[in-house]
Formats: sequence, structure tokens, C-alpha cells
Amino acid sequence: MNNILDVKNLTKVYGKGSEQKFVALENLNLSVAKGEFVAIMGASGSGKSTLLNNISTLDVPSSGEILIDGETLIGLKGKALADFRARKIGFIFQEFNLLDSLTVYENIALPLSLQRVRSKEIRLAVKRVAKLLNIEDLLQKYPEQLSGGQKQRTASARALVHEPALILGDEPTGALDSKNAVDLLETMQTMNQQQGVSILMVTHDAMSASYADRILFIKDGQVHQELIKAQNETNQAFYQEVLRTVAQEN
Repeated sequence: MNNILDVKNLTKVYGKGSEQKFVALENLNLSVAKGEFVAIMGASGSGKSTLLNNISTLDVPSSGEILIDGETLIGLKGKALADFRARKIGFIFQEFNLLDSLTVYENIALPLSLQRVRSKEIRLAVKRVAKLLNIEDLLQKYPEQLSGGQKQRTASARALVHEPALILGDEPTGALDSKNAVDLLETMQTMNQQQGVSILMVTHDAMSASYADRILFIKDGQVHQELIKAQNETNQAFYQEVLRTVAQEN
């Protein structure tokens, strides 16, 4: 099976010159197969957020290599890096990061507009993803008119509209109540299982992680354990496994 993401010997050290050094990631290796849904868990300070920031190109590794859809991130700068991010990566953030001055349609269309995609193609893409996420009736509304769950579905649509190689989720359920959190996770699981969308999600929440196919636990900047959901295993059964593993971790 081909990998959509390969992280090889990734190291990230903070602190320059005479400053005290902090090793956030140390020779970390992981991969995500095409069409796989992977969750990253770990205690605060374990390195999971640093890992996501490096994969998302928001930060630069001290050493090692990151490949997304077979293309290396090493050496990409400026316009080339921005173009790579726009083509290959979709983001679902905890805080939605919607632009209040734009309608739902315009927010979703933004990644394609920035790539100067033709208006007709943008309309078709927005319509497709809005139907997938059941927000077709919200397209002319503004973010201030939406509930938390509607905002997150809008943010998810924006992440999907340009058909990226990889969706990155940064605590995507963190700002949602339990019902909207479950709705989002079920949507992400459906996108993964029915649309073949590859997802890497950082979360501290065992319930959220149980929707993934596989969970990687990070400790002291390295992957030190993984859980794999058995074929036909329910989310609830996997959730109990995750809870037991988290208890052992602590």
C-alpha cells in the first residue's frame, strides 16, 4: 500500500546559540497510508503539536525528512512552499479560523480562489463538498450566523474542497459540545471510509481517537506505542482499548 505521508528521522530542537536547548522531536518515524485515518495522542509536551506543525509546514525541522504524496518538504520556501501547502494539505483547526467578512460559500472557496481556479470549477467543487457535509442551505450565511457545529462543518468543507492529499486535524473537536463533536467525528470517518480521504488528527481525547484506524502514542518526542483497530471493531470497543492504554501511559 502506498503512503500518503512519510516522516523519516524527524528531529526538532528549539534554542539557538548559547540558549538552553529543548529537544521536542528526536529521530521520529511514522507513515500514513493512502486512505488511512490516523490519530496522534500524547501528554502535554510530548511533541505531538510540534509534529503536526512540522508536517503542516508551519514549522521547519532541525533534521530529517517529510514526504507528502511522494514529494519532499525539505528545501521548499516562499511561493513553492505556499503552493505545495495549497495543493496537498487541508487543515481542520480547533478554532475554525473562518473569515467573518466572507460567506460560507466564500470561506469554502478560498483555497481554490487563491489558486486562481476558474469560477465555474469553484462553484462545482463547493457544491460537491457542501452536499457531502450537509451544509448546502448555509452557503449564503456568514460565520456569525452559524452554530459551533455548522462552523466546524464549514471549516471541514474548506479543508476538503481542493481535494488535498492529506487532511490534518488539530484538536478538531476541542471547541465543540459532545453532540457536535460526535457529528464531526462521524463526518470525518465517513469522508475517510467512503471518499478515501487520508486524515492525520492530533487529539488528547480518547473518544475522538477511537474513530481512527490506528493511534500513535508519542512520548519524549518519539512514537513509542501504537494501537490498531481490528477489522469490524466498533468505535465503542476501540474506545475502551484507548482508555486502558491512556491509563497505562499515565
